[in-house]
Parts: sequence; C-alpha cells; structure tokens
Amino acid sequence: MTPEQTTWECPFCFGEGSHSERCDLRHRSTPPASPTVHLNGTGYDALYAYTSDAAAAVEVAIHTLCISAPNGRDYYVQSPDAIKIAQDEHWDRIARLRQIKAELDYIAMRVSEQEPKR
Repeated sequence: MTPEQTTWECPFCFGEGSHSERCDLRHRSTPPASPTVHLNGTGYDALYAYTSDAAAAVEVAIHTLCISAPNGRDYYVQSPDAIKIAQDEHWDRIARLRQIKAELDYIAMRVSEQEPKR
C-alpha cells in the first residue's frame, strides 16, 4: 500500500455483495502484513504450506467451537440471563477466530500470487 492510498478493500469482497456484509476483514484499515518470497527468505512452498495449514487448523477450531455452543440446560441453574451471557461470549470467540482465518486466507492468497514460474 502506498502512502497515497488511504483506503483498503478486502480482495474477497470486491467492494459489494453478500460477502462484504459479513466479511471478517472489513474492520481493517490496512491489509494484513504478508511476506515477500525471495532467495534469502523462506521458500514459497514452505510459506504457502505453513499459512494454509494454519488457516485450515483455525477452520477446524471454528467448526468445533460451533458444535459446542452453550446449551441452556447447562446455565439455567446459575441465573435467568446466564445463557445469554454464555452465548454472547461464545459468538464473540467465533468472530475472533473468523477474523484470524480471514487474515490467514489473505496472507496465503498474497503468497500464492508470488508462486515462482517453473
């Protein structure tokens, strides 16, 4: 991003449509920092694999967290609003993981754009 650029749009959104309404990168004013593939650095294959593997692991965590949503039967004995508090915290955790997943996807995309020509 050059100093002249003051805005940044998620490359997954294309500025509009249903994705932009639920995009986990839209909160950012600048794109996530991403590595540059070069001879003295980590190789392309490793950079792409590490980032993709990390994104896949976060996806598994999101799925597992989703299926372990709070159940009212586990909270009603605490207070009438205990389940709402637990659900709000649960969805906040999922949202944070989705932001991390979106950042990793972006970084993997930027690395993939640098794939060496063979």
